[in-house]
Amino acid sequence: MFERLTERTSDGIAYTKIPLNESHLNKRGVIEQCFTGFVADRLAAYEDIGLSPEEITDMIYRFEAFLCEMTGNRMSKSNYTLDAMILAANDYQQSLCDECWDRSELAKYYELEHEKRLVVLPCKVGDTIYRINIDPLVTENEIECFNIDNIVICDNGDILLKYDAHDGVICTAENIIKGTTYLDYYLVFLTKEEAEKALKGGVE
Repeated sequence: MFERLTERTSDGIAYTKIPLNESHLNKRGVIEQCFTGFVADRLAAYEDIGLSPEEITDMIYRFEAFLCEMTGNRMSKSNYTLDAMILAANDYQQSLCDECWDRSELAKYYELEHEKRLVVLPCKVGDTIYRINIDPLVTENEIECFNIDNIVICDNGDILLKYDAHDGVICTAENIIKGTTYLDYYLVFLTKEEAEKALKGGVE
């Protein structure tokens, strides 16, 4: 921080004790009065910023580089206005959000989650699931593939997944997510890799 050459009174009036010329010195060369006016006002306004000329120059350089990058070199310090900067900033923000959720939509999902009305499904109708029969009476465990026919959300919150087995077998989403059995002897997986890993590791 540089040493200020100006001060301000309690009323905000800028003043300095630096003499403007030799007539402001007494016979001993001592300043006996304060000086106000346009020069003091201008200097005080600059010093109120709290930055040295070098710091301001560096800030301008960095800002111009950022502005050029933000606008694809369409704008620099030589041609920007406040309205143009606001427009460029909006364009830049939009470019960052092209692949993002709209904030208003995110707010809706947050509200639904807060009200416990938001349900995250482990899969969708038409997806393929992979089943292993772990019945002790089965001599060879194989991976079977089925497609999800229907998804039902029960009053108690359970999510039932119906797939195209011969008898329209239904398992719960919890069976898949937590890797638990249903009907006492089936394990269901969302990917073939998971099923193969379970089968290789030895299913129980």
